[in-house]
Amino acid sequence: METLKALAMNRTTKNFLKKQISESDLQSVLQAGCSLPNKGIFDNLHLTVVQNPQTLGKIADAIKQAFNKPDMKPFYEAPTLILVSALKQKGLFPSAEYGNAACIIDNIHVAAVDIGLGSVNLWTFVNPIITLIDQLELPEDFVPIAGIGIGYPADPIEAEVHNKNKSLRINCNFIK
Repeated sequence: METLKALAMNRTTKNFLKKQISESDLQSVLQAGCSLPNKGIFDNLHLTVVQNPQTLGKIADAIKQAFNKPDMKPFYEAPTLILVSALKQKGLFPSAEYGNAACIIDNIHVAAVDIGLGSVNLWTFVNPIITLIDQLELPEDFVPIAGIGIGYPADPIEAEVHNKNKSLRINCNFIK
């Protein structure tokens, strides 16, 4: 798939099939996630893949309780949840982990659509997961800072028609 086509198809999936993704698809998105544009030392980052239905249920319950929304589907029942965790306050630039996490999540989004998977970005839902930190089997002093749900989409993902005259979605100014 062409990069621009994959980016045009990159959108949140809110309806997943009840089928777990294949091991090869999982490895593909994890490899993409680890392909960061900077070549720094990443000892301060950790990925956790959650596919166990009981653990996914506990995570969903913690999020529902934190937001006081019992009917909420926090990650739209995606069968795979990938959490990006960072070491607490490590390094000279502790905020850099958030930038790296954003790159990881975005790479996974694009790779997912490229191989026919859907995905949903999870930022605001990460804090309630801290109550389950022991069950996530994280290395010492790591905390989740971002997440992404992935799975097979129940509905096909369509590419937007590429239109060079289409306006930008984000306001932009130019200094020439």
